[in-house]
Amino acid sequence: KLRPRQVVALVLLLIGVVFAQMRSGGRPAAKSATKPPSQGGASEPASTSIDSDTMIGILATLTIATLSGFAAVYTEAVLKQGVKSKAHSSDMLSYMQIQMALASLLVIGVFALVLDMPVIVEKGLWAGFDRASCLAVCSSALGGLIVSAVLKYADSVLKGYATAASVIFTGLLSAALFGTELDGNFLVAAVIVTCSIVVYNTKAAI
Repeated sequence: KLRPRQVVALVLLLIGVVFAQMRSGGRPAAKSATKPPSQGGASEPASTSIDSDTMIGILATLTIATLSGFAAVYTEAVLKQGVKSKAHSSDMLSYMQIQMALASLLVIGVFALVLDMPVIVEKGLWAGFDRASCLAVCSSALGGLIVSAVLKYADSVLKGYATAASVIFTGLLSAALFGTELDGNFLVAAVIVTCSIVVYNTKAAI
């Protein structure tokens, strides 16, 4: 059961992840100061509301987070119930991984046939599958095993914190390796996520 302090920490985590995904609000001065003059000659102030692209991004992020949260809780319940009910509980993790991989293969296969069937017929199924692709597949497979282990031996909340921390860590690595510029939103997100982790794991009353 979550304590009130932990609920506050999770809300902070949500805010931090949204900030990390948002672009900087800065725009060119010619567009941000005023709109072009109207027929009457008077210039109109620019709208300060959030643009449609930003709103779509925020809504998409919240939708993905909600669906991912439900999926994580359901997977955690299945894994932990399987450990209690199955005689060979040591094989439950591998069995669940095979089940989820087959379901993903079915969905992705249907999308590939619908969207890329001409390309597959012309160049073959493995066209463009190079060493980088193999590395991405191995990394994804290892990540799936780690996530399942976290859900089995810990809980979905810790998995969510790991995902949020990975967003911050990815941004820092991108800045260090590829020179990506980190704006104020990202720095605020890093502070909020860090505070959320501290608040969630603090046992003493605040």
